Amino acid sequence: MEFTINKENLKPLNTAMHSVNLPEGMSYQLPPNTFGKLNGEFINFIDNEKLVTRFHIEKEFSNPQGTVQGGIIAACFDDTFGPLGVAKSGKPILTTNMNVQYIRPVPLEQDIFIITEVISISRSNIFLRADAFNSAGKLLAQASTNQLILK
Repeated sequence: MEFTINKENLKPLNTAMHSVNLPEGMSYQLPPNTFGKLNGEFINFIDNEKLVTRFHIEKEFSNPQGTVQGGIIAACFDDTFGPLGVAKSGKPILTTNMNVQYIRPVPLEQDIFIITEVISISRSNIFLRADAFNSAGKLLAQASTNQLILK
């Protein structure tokens, strides 16, 4: 499974991430600092409904078995959910819960692709789901989240 960066499709995402109306006194950074530490990269943003990211996790984030630690996979999902939630809602969001199902071990120092989509949105909540794949297209993990849309 290989994805090519689509810079043209990413322009609306970049605009949305940097034009969020924040309540007075609130600071907000997108993408989060962890996105860079985990070698995150935006690949494609489709119709304000889907976001594809790529992560390349280094050895420092290994678990005792020598694969990617589960919390790091959760961080990759969360770092993808946030920008999509903000782009879709146009407002800052907070993750209220996130569920992750680990399907197979995630090897270190290999690309992980996360495909995230908006399932539903209301005035105050947004529900998203995502799948993580390796370069061969094997499903590694799945996640879903509810996010609170801040006023």
